Amino acid sequence: MYKLYLFDEYEQLSEKFIVSALQFLPENRRIRALRYRRTIDRWNCVITYLMLQHGLRECFGIASFEIAFGEYGKPYLLEYPHVHFSISHCDAGCAVVVADCPVGVDIQDVQPFSWDVAKRVCCERELAELGASEERDKLFIKMWTVKECYGKIVGTGILNKMKGVDTTEIAMDIFHFYSTQDYEISKLLCVISKAITGGSKIHGLIL
Repeated sequence: MYKLYLFDEYEQLSEKFIVSALQFLPENRRIRALRYRRTIDRWNCVITYLMLQHGLRECFGIASFEIAFGEYGKPYLLEYPHVHFSISHCDAGCAVVVADCPVGVDIQDVQPFSWDVAKRVCCERELAELGASEERDKLFIKMWTVKECYGKIVGTGILNKMKGVDTTEIAMDIFHFYSTQDYEISKLLCVISKAITGGSKIHGLIL
């Protein structure tokens, strides 16, 4: 089981709200938020923590918790090892997922396609798919989010190993895409629960 929380209504926020919300964050999270130079990064740091608080309380009855980090930087709940979560944010939105099994989430802005970037992170079969696609920007972001989610779910990170995650081995029809806007897609979100093999659930959401 997992539950996904999304936020993209930045027009409803203000710096005054964010400053006020800092009091609900632990000291290490407040320090981290205040270190960001860009306003959107500072806001996202605060918002995702508040979303995590809400999700853990709503789904698992957890009112207080401490976040620790594994060997490769994967965050986990120190006192609740059976509860899992994942956080992601970009300039267009925030995503938090809580679950009773290992989970990964990634949300990205859909940017203009770049072969230079694709060649650094995609394997040969993925590059072939991109070459044949008429919507390379959207397909590439799908691939990227799956790779990011996989790195989060296994907990080792894949910053330098993205080519090793071949998304062509995953049937794209197991993605479920939803559009809430009639105009150009602005961001894409992907959630992977459990493992990428052995009955994984992968859902994509386009907002």
